[in-house]
Amino acid sequence: MKILSIIIAFTLLFVFTSSSFAQGTSLNNSLRKASNSAQKEAAMTKTQETRMENLRERAYKEIDRRIASLEKLIGRLSQMKRLSQDQIDGYKDEIGINIEGLTALRGKIASDTDLTTLQADVKLIVSGYRIYAFFIQYINLNAAFDRAYTVYNNINTVYAKLAARIDEAKANGEDVTILTTYLTDMNTKLTDAKSLLDSGLAELSGLSASGYPDNKANLESARTKLRTIHQDIKAAYQLARKIIQGLKAFNKNTTPQVTVQ
Repeated sequence: MKILSIIIAFTLLFVFTSSSFAQGTSLNNSLRKASNSAQKEAAMTKTQETRMENLRERAYKEIDRRIASLEKLIGRLSQMKRLSQDQIDGYKDEIGINIEGLTALRGKIASDTDLTTLQADVKLIVSGYRIYAFFIQYINLNAAFDRAYTVYNNINTVYAKLAARIDEAKANGEDVTILTTYLTDMNTKLTDAKSLLDSGLAELSGLSASGYPDNKANLESARTKLRTIHQDIKAAYQLARKIIQGLKAFNKNTTPQVTVQ
């Protein structure tokens, strides 16, 4: 009986020890899992914070770049010769509104506290301010047409002078057949350039920021015209130089000066 009691006592001791050991092991596992979970959550939080900070920095750079470009456009508008003052003032007002909007968006991005909201606000830089893309193209194209008109007018003035010199040379008995051909070709190029200048500006004048991006095809059409205008003017300039060289052979003292700005 005494031996039986001893066996029962040892059995109970073993059971209680095993149970305590199992409970301790379970507790340790729970603590370990909780620690791992906390570490993972902290790592995820750190990763999200890093993503948000990187996204903010890229957004700031893009907004600052757009604002700087828009401010430059305001300066260029003042130099436009073929836009009315009302048009210039209207465009300046629209650009100013966009600068204010982008500045406010920058502040909103700085205060965003979650990644989803931040990502949505960053997308607004493009989707919410399409007017930026329109004005960059529109005003630069108008400026390019302005410059092309100035060059055209200069070469057209030279054309008139060359025509007069060729007539003088012909009256003096010189053979101006080749020079007359050059002059005719020069006139053709200038006429084509003038036609494209007029139609290109007319096309641009009917466009507005509210119509973008549907009017992208019109902007591209004006850009295509401008490339052809440059080719025509360049060809006219080269023909003018050939005429000048021909006139020099007749009389160096009657050669007009070609000025292209």
